[in-house]
Amino acid sequence: MYQLSDSQIDFILNDIRARGVEIEGLQDNLLDHVCCIIEQNLEENGDFERFYQKTIKTFYKDALWEIEEETLLLLTFKNYYAMKKILIWSGAFSVFTLTFGIWFKYMHWPGAALLIVSGVLSGSLLFLPLLFTLKAKEKQKTKDKFVMGVAALGTILVSLSFLFKVMHWPYSIELIYVSAFVMLLIFLPMYFLSGIRQEETKLNTITTSMLVVMVYGLLFMLIRAPQATLHANIRAEQEYGIALEILRNEERLTSGNQDVISPNLRELNNEIDKLCNECKTYLNWNTFHLDTATLSKDMDSNLRNRPLDDPFKADETLQEKLTELSTLIESYNLEMAKLGSKKLSRIRITATLLDNRVEGVYQLSIANVITQLTQIQMFLLQNTRTIMTLK
Repeated sequence: MYQLSDSQIDFILNDIRARGVEIEGLQDNLLDHVCCIIEQNLEENGDFERFYQKTIKTFYKDALWEIEEETLLLLTFKNYYAMKKILIWSGAFSVFTLTFGIWFKYMHWPGAALLIVSGVLSGSLLFLPLLFTLKAKEKQKTKDKFVMGVAALGTILVSLSFLFKVMHWPYSIELIYVSAFVMLLIFLPMYFLSGIRQEETKLNTITTSMLVVMVYGLLFMLIRAPQATLHANIRAEQEYGIALEILRNEERLTSGNQDVISPNLRELNNEIDKLCNECKTYLNWNTFHLDTATLSKDMDSNLRNRPLDDPFKADETLQEKLTELSTLIESYNLEMAKLGSKKLSRIRITATLLDNRVEGVYQLSIANVITQLTQIQMFLLQNTRTIMTLK
């Protein structure tokens, strides 16, 4: 059995200190472990220094001071390993559910929304906070911890903004704007000025800063500017104005000739037309009954606040009106079939706002809904004119 001399023990202790281990208790523990391994495994006439260098490397991956850092983390952060496990499991759960959620969404299978929401929320509210918390614990300076916290906040906000956008929830664009403000105006200057001063982090700081700017630049390329929204609203208003002109012409051509159709069909006609107007009024489109020539710059502020091309979602009141409208149109189509003329048009229900699958399959905008309601009214008037020619 090999016996270490006092000089060899001092050599080991000094080398442990030189490798960055400063806690005395940890130095003593490492010294005891190393001495025991050497005395039990080194032959009596063996090469001490060579065997020591081989033994000490088994205590670390990159550097011996990692043991002290790990010890400090364990002393100051008792739940470190538990949080690391939660971090790994939450990250895996987020990736799994989000991947399958996107797959289900493309395949139009049920449960896609639940999977996507679960995946993004677990990643944004569990995985990312834990990741940045553990990373912040590795930082010694308060400023570095604050920078990590700001980065975490910006990343969480942009992640949630994507979820809000996909689910058609309000304030998705506002979340992106807040995230850009946090990352570009708070995080980036602090991170850049802190890292650029140190030679070892200079390159990494420059490249990371460039990536952050590029990511947000690409995001803003995908966001429609307020002026573009205004132009889209003006186009929708103009198209609706044209549809209204056609509708009014049809009304003028059929006015005073309603007696040519049967009382039952006339009653259905009036009820459907009334419901269409009620639905449009409920959507606050009654203020848009304007000719295209009357559209002026005074409408800019009003149009900006009316997201005409935003996804349409019927609340309970409007859904009741649409269900009643669908029932009336079915009865109307039956009356049209009884007349037995191929010149009469039936009003479609499938693949329209009257279809029960509209929320799961079709993505309609408010402008689409208004256009379809106007088209229903046009069908009524055109059929009335056709019946007039058949009499």
